[in-house]
Parts: sequence; structure tokens; C-alpha cells
Amino acid sequence: MAGFLSKFKSAGTSSGITAAKDGPNKKKDEPPEELTPLEKMLQNAGPLRDDGSDRFYGFENFGNTCYCNSIVQALFYNDLFRDHVINYPPHSPTDTPNGTKPKVNVTIRPPQTPTSTLQNGKKGGLSTSQTLKQRQAINSGIHPGLPGANLRPEEKPGTPEYKKKHAVLKGPVLELRQENALAYGMGECTFTGLKDIFLALIESQNRTGVLSPQRFLEIFKRDNELFRTSMHQDAHEFYGLVLNDVITNVENNARKQLEAQGAPTQDLNGLSESVGNALGSGLQSQHMNGARSPGTGWVHDIFEGLLTSETQCLTCGTSSQRDETFLDLSIDLEEHSSVTSCLRKFSDDEVLCERNKFHCDSCGGLQEAEKRMKVKRLPKVLTLHLKRFKYTEDYSALQKLFHRVVYPYHLRMFNTTEDAEHQDRLYELYAVVVHIGGNALHGHYVSIIKTKDRGWVLFDDELVEPVDKHFVRNFFGGEKPGMATAYVLFYQETTFEKVREEQVAEGLEEVRLANRAANVATEDGDKGDKREANELRRQATQPARPVPEPDTTTPLARASTTPAITPSLAAPTKSNDDPIASTAVQTPANVPGAIAETPEPTPVLKSETKSKEDKKREKKERDAAEKEKKAQAKQEDKRRKEERMREIQARQKDEESFQKVIEESKKSAAREESARKKENGESSSYGMISLSKNGGKSMNKRSFSFFNREKADRDSATGETNGGPAETKEGFASRLSSSLLKKKSSNILTSR
Repeated sequence: MAGFLSKFKSAGTSSGITAAKDGPNKKKDEPPEELTPLEKMLQNAGPLRDDGSDRFYGFENFGNTCYCNSIVQALFYNDLFRDHVINYPPHSPTDTPNGTKPKVNVTIRPPQTPTSTLQNGKKGGLSTSQTLKQRQAINSGIHPGLPGANLRPEEKPGTPEYKKKHAVLKGPVLELRQENALAYGMGECTFTGLKDIFLALIESQNRTGVLSPQRFLEIFKRDNELFRTSMHQDAHEFYGLVLNDVITNVENNARKQLEAQGAPTQDLNGLSESVGNALGSGLQSQHMNGARSPGTGWVHDIFEGLLTSETQCLTCGTSSQRDETFLDLSIDLEEHSSVTSCLRKFSDDEVLCERNKFHCDSCGGLQEAEKRMKVKRLPKVLTLHLKRFKYTEDYSALQKLFHRVVYPYHLRMFNTTEDAEHQDRLYELYAVVVHIGGNALHGHYVSIIKTKDRGWVLFDDELVEPVDKHFVRNFFGGEKPGMATAYVLFYQETTFEKVREEQVAEGLEEVRLANRAANVATEDGDKGDKREANELRRQATQPARPVPEPDTTTPLARASTTPAITPSLAAPTKSNDDPIASTAVQTPANVPGAIAETPEPTPVLKSETKSKEDKKREKKERDAAEKEKKAQAKQEDKRRKEERMREIQARQKDEESFQKVIEESKKSAAREESARKKENGESSSYGMISLSKNGGKSMNKRSFSFFNREKADRDSATGETNGGPAETKEGFASRLSSSLLKKKSSNILTSR
């Protein structure tokens, strides 16, 4: 690699000698290169770290390989997994001493320039004026060679394609094309290809650049036939296959070492069972205790969890349990829900019936049963797969679900068994793989990852940009079809102390940014308004004068410290007892030839020398006013109570009069009826009704007149005490009594 770089240095020196005359002019004409947001963030980053956590490289896309780039980036920035990949195998090959780390074969792609193409061998790069015109045309959206034509996305500034293209041109581009498996003492496999990528990033002396994972993709496609096509692939499926391949490669290497050392066959069988458990084959819990070779179970410890499935027969009540391992949890989605609610639904009871009946050994046949799933062992890295794609019979294809599902920054699993390990384990979100597209057959994958001490960073193939923490919350879904939605969530183990420290650091950072913005605004305001501020300060301090001594102050009325008054000034105040008037007369402005002094200190001294008697007097006045208010309120309440009592008594009298009228009408009706019987004997029903009606009317009139006489006597005695005219009450009583009498008379006649 040193010789390769020396060739570039020698070529640069030779070209610099031939173009020594034009060099200074070109440097003056060329505008300074703008820094990307990532480069601005890393300006004061300090020395490079040995673990590679401060390398921010984009991955080159070879056509629909974004699924690989997003998942590998998420795996690399998990510190626990990255350290184990780099440090395995623990021993170096036999031909190298122990403790020496193998080197990866990295090739740096030669730099490219966008104006390096020649036309017929006559024309080289563009001049300065032509370059400026071309940039202006590009910024306006017009191609320089084709006036009015639209530019392609990679030629229009500001687009992701344009940024990706310039990231590759800017470099450096690390290429991994050569086989390097022998340096690890293993055969070429997915694990060795992944380790080459991790080592290339760690050994790089640049913080930014582009890496080409071409060799890794070739190895992976060789071992997985479904990914050999150039079609759009699923990122979650790729993640599961990569982890399974890594587990298989590590276990096979351990098997070979045991065979070389002459290990017994039972250890080999234990290794095969361990591989089967890691692959999620659903073996029984008694087969999960197979012996593992030292240093081979780190993948299980990081990603592997344990689920227990409990099934209870609804016929006989027999329960059976089965343990299953998992590398990730796939959860069903609901509209306007959250990850927590989806996990709760994942562990809800499920009834197995109809075609999904359970075969009960006790009953000896298919029976309806209840099934529930709970977590028995939590992994250190919890991967949640949101099932965004669902097969529909209407379209006979996978359709994307754009349901809004909220995912938290911190998560705690509650659907665990009572005897689960680390029930209180707290997780923090550190990576989100986002799918952009309308269905499963096409789209694009990007990853948003929380890096160490650098916040959240967006990895979009070759493009790497820092983003805000709240940017992660833009992928819940639920707004419109075709938008970007979260697809795979990566949670890693954390503690409450780390979360608290992180929150404090975020709060301090927000305060620092706010202070910086405030300082900038203050500096700008001070520069523009400095003169104005000084004038305002002078204006505020202008009226301030030295306070005169007590012996030279203007005499005040009722002040014990008033100095002797001169006869010329005291004469006009002899017959004036008003302190305000006396003060006005004593001012030097009323004396001819006297110099006018500022009367501002007078009210200040007057307020300062306010006597205690005045304060007591004011307090007494306030107390008296409050007492008077209370007395008025009591009188008002008493008056209202009396009015209510009078109204109640008036109602009672009205009721008594109504009762008297009713009794009188009954008696008169009985007398008239007995008289008619004596005169006419037995009359027809029709005549009886008519005579009864007439008699009722006459009795109503007599009763009404009786009521009116009684009412008039009462009103003349009481007057208008109820706040209303007596005529209104008489009309109301007359109408009410007449209606009651008519109703009573009609009832009596119909009853006969």
C-alpha cells in the first residue's frame, strides 16, 4: 500500500513541475471547496479511536444492494458485536505469532474528476469562466450543453444523488476485492467478508470516505441462492441470513479445531445442537444444553433470546410448554398503535380452533386450545421487525402497511415470565432501518444510527449526514402511501445511569446552543444600537441631582425637621392651612429674582416622611369600609329572606282560598242537582249533561265572585308588598280558579 501511495506522490510531483507556472493562477481562480455537514461536525474531533467508532464511511451501492448497506452499518455501530467480530478467532494462524492482528487487503480507488473526459483528444479540462458558467447553469436546473433541458438527479445540486456522486468523487474509496480468509485461519465465508469490512474501517486513517463491499456481496450471494438476482431484496431477511451464516461459520471453525485436537464425538454432537438452537430450529429445552467450544457462543449471548410457548387444552385443561430461541421478534401492526401495544398483543392469548386445533396427548386428538407466548430470556441486543408487508388475496401480492406505529427511545419488556432472567433490563434505540417505497417489490433502504458521542447519523449508501435526534421520529408512518416508514428497530442494553447522563448532556447542549444564539443576537444588537443605548442611559441619569442636606431643603408642612422659614417666604403661608397650598407658595418660583430649583425631590421626601398616624388612619378607614360592606350584605340577605317568606305566605293563602272555592262549588252543585231532581224527576242523560253544564257555569261565576271579593279584601289590606301590582295577581288567581272549577264540575257530571 505504501508503494501504491508513493506512485501517486511521485506522479503528483512530476505534474507539479510541468505546471509550476499555471499553478498559482489556478489556485487563485478556483473557489474554496465547501465542507459537508459531516466534515463540519468532525472538525474538532481529536485523535482517531482504536475501536473505529469515529469512522463514518458510506457504502457503495451496486444496484439494489441498499438492503446490505443499511444492515451492515447497523451491525458495525453495535460496539459489542463489532468487538467480537474483530477479536475472533482468538488465536492467530500457525504461521504467524500470537497477538498480531491480521491486515486486510484494501485497495484505494484512484481519484476521479468530473471534467476528466476528453473530446477527440483535443480538449482537456474547462477553464475558470466555463466552470463558473456551468455551475450557474446547474444551479438554475438547465444543462450547459442543452439549453432548457432538465438535469438528471445526480447532476442537480442538493439532491441525495448529487451528494452521493460527489462523495465518491471526493473519496477516498476503499475497495475489498481480494480474498483474505487465510489470514484468519478460516475458509472464505460470510464471517470473513464481514470481518474484512470492519477491519478496513478501523484501520483507515480517514474519518470519512466510501467503502465498496463488493467481495462481501459476492460471498454472501454464493452461499444464498435467493439473493443472486438483481431484484429488490428484503433487509430483514438479509439480517437473519447474515447472523445465521456467522453462527454457522463460527461453529464450523470450532468443530474443525476440535477435530484437529482429537476431541470426543459427544462434544461434536453438542456443537451441532448449539448450531441448531442458534438457527431457531425449535429444539426442545433439554437439547439446548449441548457443550460449546470456548469463544463460540458470543453471537448467542448478544442476539439470541428465548421464548416459551404455553398451550392449554380447553377440553381437559392439560398444559404443555415449549421453548424456542429467536434472533429477532416479528410483531404484527395495528393502525395508530405503538411498539409497546404491539408487543402486548404478541403475548395475548390466542385461541386455536377450526383448522388450527391443537393435538392434545391426553385427549388423544385435535382439540381447541389457548396459546400464549412470553419471553423467558432477554437478549442484549433486541431486534424488532415491524411486519409492514402483508399478503392480500385481492391483489395476490404483498402490500405495504402504512400504519402509524410509534416506537420509543427507551423500551422495557413487560411480557416476560415470572422466572425470566433480567426482567428489569432497559433498552435504548440505537438504529432504525427505514424502507422507502410503496410495496415490497421496489423501494430503498436507509439506516439512521446513534453513534458514540456524535449523535444520530443518516447512512444512505454513499451519503453520510448528521441529523437531529427528533429526525428519528419522522418514520412512524400513517400519513400517506409511498412514504418512508421504520422497518427494523435495533435496541441495545443500557442502564438508568447512562440514560440520566445522556439526558443531562442533551440538556446542557440545548442550553449551550440557546446561549450561543442569544449571544450572537446580542452582539449584533450591540453593534447596531450601541449609540442608542448610550443615549438612553444618559437620559435615564440626567434628572438625578445631589440630594440637598436637611438644613437646606424646601420646608414641608407637618415635618418636624423643617428649618426656619424666612419672613419673606413665611408671610404668605400664615393664613393657609392646606399643606399642598403652603408648599406651592413656599417654592422659590413664586419669589421674584429667585432661581428656580427642580421640585422633584419634594414628593420623594414627602413619601418618605409619611407619619404613622396617617397609616393608622388609612387602615381604620379600610376596616370601616369593609365592615360597612359586610353590614350592607347582611341587610341585603335579610331583606331577600323576608321577601321569600312573604311570597311563601301569599302562596299558602292562595291555596287556602282555592280549597274554599272548590268546597263551595261542590256544595252548590249538590244543591242544584237535588233541586232539579225534585222538579223534573228522572231526565235523560243528554238533558242531565246540559243542565249540569249550565249549573256548573253559574256556580263557577258565583265561586269566582266569592274568590274575587276575598282577594280584593286581602290585597287592599296588604298592598303591593311583593314587588308587583295586585291586578296581575288577581288575574292569575281568577284564571286558575275558573279552570279548576270547570274541571271539577265536568268530572262530577260525567261521573253521574
